[in-house]
Amino acid sequence: MVTSNTKSAKRFGARYGPRLRNKFGEIEALKRSSTKCPNCNKNSVKRIAVGIWHCSTCRKSFAGKAFTFTKRKTLQQLQEEIVAREAMEAAAEARAAAKVEAAEE
Repeated sequence: MVTSNTKSAKRFGARYGPRLRNKFGEIEALKRSSTKCPNCNKNSVKRIAVGIWHCSTCRKSFAGKAFTFTKRKTLQQLQEEIVAREAMEAAAEARAAAKVEAAEE
């Protein structure tokens, strides 16, 4: 038996099929959950309308996606991620080279 994650979509009963009810349940759970505020870093951002999100702590409103609020990354954050990824790759290559040298000895 397949378990479903419909939760709030149980109100539809046997109608519309399990796949659509599961998708709807996941989307509705995302829509209703509170999200971290990019301004005050508290879990208090709630959806007011489609694409409009409001933080009840700092009382700021934000534009976001329809069902999820995501903060856009700045150019500096993207550059920092690239530098960090390159550093991790360089460290992994150095470890691999050290293992090869140790195996040769």
